[in-house]
Amino acid sequence: MLKNLLVASTVLAQGFLAAAAPHTQRTPPSPPYVDPISPSLDPFYTATPDFEKTAPGTVLKIRPAAGNLTDIVGAAAAFNVLYRTTDSQFKPDVAVTTIFVPVTDTQPALVSIQLPYNSANVDDSPSFTLNTDVLSQAEVIDSLKLGWFVNVPDFEGTRASFTAGVMSGHATIDSVRASLNLREKLGLPEGTRVALFGYSGGSLATEWATELAVQYAPELEFAGAAMGGLTANITSVMQTIDNGPFAGLIVSGIVGLSSQFPPVRDFVLSQIKPENLTEFLSVLALPAAVANIQFAFRNISDFFVNGIDAAMADPIVKEAVFSDQIMGFHGVPKPPVLAYHAVNDEVTPIADVEELVARYCEVGGNFLLTRNSAGGHLEEFVNGRQAAFDFLTAVFQGRLPEGFPADGCAVRDVTVDVVAQLAAAAAAA
Repeated sequence: MLKNLLVASTVLAQGFLAAAAPHTQRTPPSPPYVDPISPSLDPFYTATPDFEKTAPGTVLKIRPAAGNLTDIVGAAAAFNVLYRTTDSQFKPDVAVTTIFVPVTDTQPALVSIQLPYNSANVDDSPSFTLNTDVLSQAEVIDSLKLGWFVNVPDFEGTRASFTAGVMSGHATIDSVRASLNLREKLGLPEGTRVALFGYSGGSLATEWATELAVQYAPELEFAGAAMGGLTANITSVMQTIDNGPFAGLIVSGIVGLSSQFPPVRDFVLSQIKPENLTEFLSVLALPAAVANIQFAFRNISDFFVNGIDAAMADPIVKEAVFSDQIMGFHGVPKPPVLAYHAVNDEVTPIADVEELVARYCEVGGNFLLTRNSAGGHLEEFVNGRQAAFDFLTAVFQGRLPEGFPADGCAVRDVTVDVVAQLAAAAAAA
């Protein structure tokens, strides 16, 4: 259903997307088709010798994107790039990003789209799944139609470290560095502005990138960041979704975080009932959609000998959770930030987002938080989408959209129900 709604909302926005004036026209090449190989089997995802000695953002490998990605509407070229990054323990690591060059660029703009792939399975990485994921392709296509270069990082890295905020933020930042290091090959114009965009699990990487960039990448200046369905506190998210339709995210989140912290992995696994261990670890090989179905409406606490709260209360786990799953303690985002959230979000409570934004606002952040009275977490993906694109368009033009605070912060209550409009239109058709 969400895919259908997004396609419909994209059609409604076509007039806006077509309004941009052309600047540079490119002729798409016709590279030979190469079947995509799942990341777990593809040697391209393997680090190069001595990569540890290179700087974060260094391009280690590059190839034309496998599969049909070069044929995506509006793309003149698409590349997979293996680059050096830094993991959650600040050790050298690698990740892959996919970069799209627009057929027509209307302004010097690079948008880094952090897709919500929400998986502890490396084969769910966007560099691979973009070939078949229509929902994710829509975000890329609409950005290309606006003449933007598009960067789509596998921000969980090659260990699929879902919910590991520091890894996700570093990998996002370094994917941008890698893109800029390829300026000549990609044809990125001088003065290219860079902005970040992500929803739900993609907002996790987006926010952590803005939070960490102050110290990790002071040379980067982001024009803005749009983040919706923000997962400000993963512990709170887990408590909210247990026993519900999104309970599978708890399992994937625990397994994903612990991939960055082996002692945490060992301890957590020791706390799971032996008869539940195989099923719990199945998320390492299951597609995210299948894992979510398998664990939906389950009491995840029952998988543990003494319950999940006891396991998460252990000092070794609490340290990793605080460092990687609770936003707001590593730095203050420098760019203007649009945060959009459904008041009735059933995955990530809006109170956590309000608390995070308030904390940033006290120390110089520039935020607009919109609180939408319509819909929940899934609906806000569609309902908030046009506002996010409007914001990105504005910051790429060197301005703030109407109603955005010139400095400081603002909180605005809105009622935007694109989902209901689309449903009504479909019923009337």
